[in-house]
Amino acid sequence: MKPFTGPHLAALTLAIALVGGLSGVAHADTTHDLYSIMIPYASDEDIRKVSDLFDHFRLDADQRVIFAEVDGDMVEQLKQAGLVVQVDEGETARIREFMASRYKAAEAAASNTQKSFDTLTPSSITNGKHACYRTVEQSFATGEALARTYPNLVQFKSVGKTWVQQQTMSFRNLLVKYLPAAVLREYNLDAFPGEAGNDLKVLVVGNLAKQNDKTPRMAATGSIHAREYQPAELLLRYAEWLLANYGKDPQATWLVDNNQFHFILHANPAGRKMAEQAAPSSGAGWRKNVNFDTAFCAAHAQSSGVDLNRNFPFGWSAKGSGGSDGRACGETFRGAAAASEPETQAIIKYIAGELKNGRYLGGVLPDARPVKDWSAPAPDDYSGLYFDLHSFSRAILWPWGITRPENNNTTHTPNNKSMAVLAQRLAWYNTYSPQQVLSYNVEGTTTDTFYGLLGAPSYTIELGTSFYEPCDKFEKTTYPQNFNAMLYASRILKAPYKLPFGPDTADVKVGAASVEQGMKVKITALIDDSRYKYSKAGQSHVAPPPLPYELNIKAAHAFVDKLPWDVGAQPITLTATSGAFDTTRTLSVAGEIDTSKLAPGRHLIYVRGVNAGSITQNGATEAVSYEGPPSAVFIDVTAKPSVNGGSSGGSSGGSGSSSGAGSGGGGAVDPGIAALFALLGLLGLGGRTIRREKECRVRRQLESVQRMKRRFASSSNDDRLPPA
Repeated sequence: MKPFTGPHLAALTLAIALVGGLSGVAHADTTHDLYSIMIPYASDEDIRKVSDLFDHFRLDADQRVIFAEVDGDMVEQLKQAGLVVQVDEGETARIREFMASRYKAAEAAASNTQKSFDTLTPSSITNGKHACYRTVEQSFATGEALARTYPNLVQFKSVGKTWVQQQTMSFRNLLVKYLPAAVLREYNLDAFPGEAGNDLKVLVVGNLAKQNDKTPRMAATGSIHAREYQPAELLLRYAEWLLANYGKDPQATWLVDNNQFHFILHANPAGRKMAEQAAPSSGAGWRKNVNFDTAFCAAHAQSSGVDLNRNFPFGWSAKGSGGSDGRACGETFRGAAAASEPETQAIIKYIAGELKNGRYLGGVLPDARPVKDWSAPAPDDYSGLYFDLHSFSRAILWPWGITRPENNNTTHTPNNKSMAVLAQRLAWYNTYSPQQVLSYNVEGTTTDTFYGLLGAPSYTIELGTSFYEPCDKFEKTTYPQNFNAMLYASRILKAPYKLPFGPDTADVKVGAASVEQGMKVKITALIDDSRYKYSKAGQSHVAPPPLPYELNIKAAHAFVDKLPWDVGAQPITLTATSGAFDTTRTLSVAGEIDTSKLAPGRHLIYVRGVNAGSITQNGATEAVSYEGPPSAVFIDVTAKPSVNGGSSGGSSGGSGSSSGAGSGGGGAVDPGIAALFALLGLLGLGGRTIRREKECRVRRQLESVQRMKRRFASSSNDDRLPPA
């Protein structure tokens, strides 16, 4: 690491060397080149100086270092603010190579055609070290393909338009109109959509025909900041997993049957098209939406637009309270008015609905709080939650994002304890920091709005450690960690303010995946109330999140084909096998499932744990007990074989059939044949232990009896067989 001495020295030289043959295309103006930097800080005042200049950075309180990815122009501004800036040369080189790989196809074309590089159109993120991140068009094509493949489980539809789509000219022509020629030639204009543009679209997953407006729902937005590649991809991959494993994996199956998932993959599709461009000086660092009327920045085109995550209405302020910027070219420009942007309006209408008589109706999530109220809690039995996925910082955040007089100068909402507990559970899975706020204030955000308007538990998850995360890290670390967090969140959708207080259930297994009807099957599971990760708040002056409760396991139950909260669910008591109830936070349990009353076919067995103990709040001690979220496993029950080769109770006939015709014994059972069955049973040829060769012998004997019956019927008026 070296102190930053200007964009033309150490880091820049290294970056040019890395792109090798591309040195001829390096831009003379390096103010827009990207750098990974570290800023040692001594006080909160240093943090404030950084947050006043740009929005996003990662703060390591132990090392007292701020990590950020900025351009050369911002580096100079940081220096002028009196801060020490160090370049992480290795990470800077990686980011430059990440960007440079987009040019490789164009460079190869230049060498083949003898054209200068500037006459070619750079490639977008479909190439190089970022090919795992699908473009807007690729994401939408996947959504449409999923809807065709799973018509009963998927909808893929538009929820609104972008600012670009509301203009009278195409995206390409808007760029030609507004952008300087020197910047425009770096764009791949062929990569932009035609006249229709790209809508905001939602991918809906659930067993839709069997669900209603009471079905628990997860709403999520991805990549509302355009340069953040990971969020949209993570949402799409999670949806793909749910669908590909429906009917195969017990968790995917019960989650899709009993919940709905509404993923607005690209909450800022026009901005994302800019960020898919190759060069930092064109659009690779684009953050905001594309709105050249309200905020066009000729000197620094990629600073144009409105920060959609400062444009949401709850807590928005025309003058700002330190959590947004009133300057049009500022990174966190909040827009001319609350919800001024069409993208913001579309997201609010889809998730919250429309305000009618003081209540939001028609949205994905229910409204359970008064309008414009900072102090009323949402009810504990609220169903559903909201995620806004971002990058980067490896952090989990929740409202409020700022202290102000309206919220009594605290970031803690009336539901803070419940939201903190869920965040701490999620953090156990993705190993992130559940710190409520980053090291800077935010206002006019998605999460403050959907909690503030509706009472929905609302979270921002900051994915990974870089805007420009390479695919191998995303696929090996970021996605698996956050897949696990999303899976846990999916399991608590019924009551996200309550279920996380209860213990988690894991490793649910059965002694045999397939059993014959009437047999008992062993079921085991791990009930664990220790799955929390705790972090202090992201700002020293912010009150820390409450500590999680530490409670012992009190009980565990299994449920067959019904979730624990379903009407008619019958608990099956499980016993402790690795200790005793009421003595430990982690316990193995076991029990038996009697299949004698289960119909042949596949069944879901749910297991849920219960904890109990005493907690002290505000000086008072009280006894509490909480039920946790369920986990599930399949059991396949096969029918008992019947003596005629069919299955007892099956559709192919047999001794239990009373109607129908055709081969296999349909129709009424003749008394004589019934008598023969009884005799064969006495001889040991029937019952559950019958073997295939004996079944064949029985069938031959039955056929002989039936032939005898027909001959007898032709010479007698008595249609009964003679007594056996």
